Amino acid sequence: MLDRPSLYERSARNSYGSYRLSKSRRRWDGVSWWLSSLFAIALVAWAFTWWFGIRGENDDPAAGRVVTFHVTSVENGQPLSGATVHFPGGSVPTDGDGRVAIAFPDAAVDIEISMPGFEPVYGTAGLDIDSDQRISLNPAAPSSTTSDDPPPPSTDAPAGSQPVEATTVAEQPASEPSPTVAPSVTPASTMVPEGDGVAIGGTIIDEAGDPIHDATIRSGSSFARTDENGTFQLADVPAGSDVEVWASGYADQTVASSDAMTVTMQRENINAAYLTGAHLSNETTIQNIIDLAHTTDVNAVVIDMKEGTVYYDTGVQFFIDAQAVQAMFDPAALVQRFKNEGLYTIARIVVFNDPVVAENRPDLAIMTTSGEIWRGYNGAAWVNPYHRELWQPNIDLGIEAAAMGFDEVQFDYVRFPSDGDLSNAEFGTQYTYQEDERVKTIADFLQMARDQLTIHGVKTAADVFAIVGIYPDDQGIGQRFYDFTLVVDYICPMIYPSHFTASPLGMTESPNANPYDTVLITMNSAAGKVPGQELKIRPWIQDFTMGDPPYGVEQVQAQIDAALVAGASGWMLWNPESTFTVGALGDGSGA
Repeated sequence: MLDRPSLYERSARNSYGSYRLSKSRRRWDGVSWWLSSLFAIALVAWAFTWWFGIRGENDDPAAGRVVTFHVTSVENGQPLSGATVHFPGGSVPTDGDGRVAIAFPDAAVDIEISMPGFEPVYGTAGLDIDSDQRISLNPAAPSSTTSDDPPPPSTDAPAGSQPVEATTVAEQPASEPSPTVAPSVTPASTMVPEGDGVAIGGTIIDEAGDPIHDATIRSGSSFARTDENGTFQLADVPAGSDVEVWASGYADQTVASSDAMTVTMQRENINAAYLTGAHLSNETTIQNIIDLAHTTDVNAVVIDMKEGTVYYDTGVQFFIDAQAVQAMFDPAALVQRFKNEGLYTIARIVVFNDPVVAENRPDLAIMTTSGEIWRGYNGAAWVNPYHRELWQPNIDLGIEAAAMGFDEVQFDYVRFPSDGDLSNAEFGTQYTYQEDERVKTIADFLQMARDQLTIHGVKTAADVFAIVGIYPDDQGIGQRFYDFTLVVDYICPMIYPSHFTASPLGMTESPNANPYDTVLITMNSAAGKVPGQELKIRPWIQDFTMGDPPYGVEQVQAQIDAALVAGASGWMLWNPESTFTVGALGDGSGA
């Protein structure tokens, strides 16, 4: 069942300082989050000037350094294409020879080198590091019993002193993260062109000529995102090749690359019906959704891929070992069928509300203080979001979805639990379980997912409690609205009027009986948290009855109208039976 809140109660949370990672995973006491962020900003500014040769007359032309990483497998010595080097300000994949060259400033830089299916390597590129680095990754054990995996390195770490070494980092207790997640920085902007690649750049604008912030430009395994002025730079693009361009709320484009591009994007809303796990092989339901696409404003479909159970024959060994696979349909064939009918396809993956993995891998589950598996009020176990061993397998499902032809991967239950007795929940004594740490944990997962999925040409979305669009805090679950918009293409608040009480909305009447006002108030509040990024918001709305009044054409249409008036980039219909109120869904004109 779609993740939906059981409590809409505001809770006060405390703010804590930042934590930093280096090879020894030491703490950086006394370094505030804003001071650390200056380092990331300085790195980006330096990379930009280095690339374009924008230096003052007195600048040292030899300032800065280029480090080339050659990443191979310990097992067979073969180069690893697509391994990712993460550093403050971005992340860059290796090429077909397992190689990537990165320009660094004259300061030590914390590094993580990772690859799906391999153990990551952590370290620091110090000032005396050899410019030619040979890194070998060990294959990850598919059934590792390690329960406290280290978090990824921060993108705003201060300078360190240890060289990069091909060894894993000893685990140390995590300290508190920064209060706000830093937005992703154009990963390719610090890449050094190799081979016949050229640098391209330009501006992405809307039909009114206004810049589009956080649009994505992709060429093979390299990508860039636009800044607030709509500009971007992308290195090592094959001369004369096409690049893919996408942005939240706009139609995708494939355009010819050049060194001074201007791409004008056309608005497009995504309006989706939801194909639940129970109906994945139901021919009547599938055909009904196709019919909606031909007769109404529905132009997309959300398809369940994993809800604890993985519903298809996955090749992700982690879930095979966890006995989570129960193949019910052929998603590649279904996606192709929907795409042949003109539908945009979204793969829904439930992440941390995963009782199957929790029961079969209790080392990855949330535990009680007495050492038992913690359970929510419904008796279901959850996995522990702090355990990074869980992250890559769920992302790997998304990568499989990309290979099947999906346009977008939507992560649901990407949060900490809310519906159980959390007073006896144990997440690990090395964690504080404070708001900033929770938010950073979930946002880091989403950033990691987005970077990898972008390389595979698909967008990333996250479902969130609608209440986090009203209140400024994370409501105890690790979801803070502004932070999430920095790490996904679409943020999807679940605005179900039947799940609200009047007080948070400032209403005196029943939200369920006033769906237009409920959605409008929630959307306006959420949009106010992300000025200039309103088109990243695409809500789930209620197409089912819970309480009084019964929901029909009037109630569903009211929610759609309110969402669009508030500037949403479309809507998605939640109904547990995958049946929808046709009369509320327009006539196919999109008007």
